[in-house]
Amino acid sequence: MRFIIFSDVHSNLEAKQSFCLALKSIPHDKKVCLGDIVGYNADPNPVVDWIREEIDLVLAGNHDRYALSQKDSINLNPAAYQSSSWTRVNLTKINRNFLDTLPIEKEEWGIYWVHSSPFEPKK
Repeated sequence: MRFIIFSDVHSNLEAKQSFCLALKSIPHDKKVCLGDIVGYNADPNPVVDWIREEIDLVLAGNHDRYALSQKDSINLNPAAYQSSSWTRVNLTKINRNFLDTLPIEKEEWGIYWVHSSPFEPKK
């Protein structure tokens, strides 16, 4: 099985669009997003919509969790804190619910998937 594996889109719609164009020329069977779908950039909803509708396996990254909970984002640098606060307010209900259901780790197709480290998957 051939995988396209990516992460850290961080609400960057322009990067997502370029990535989608590149995908057309790369043979693959499954697309896997290892998290950090949102954060830092200004287009969380179109990016989450695409992830939700088009990606075969999706995990939560730390910035996805920050966007759901002010408590989780309290120790961030100022830019990350401001971004997570803005994203939290601007996410649609369906996208907030989608992010809230994402696992931080998963075993699928005989592979253990995680956003950061298999030794510290919650980081």
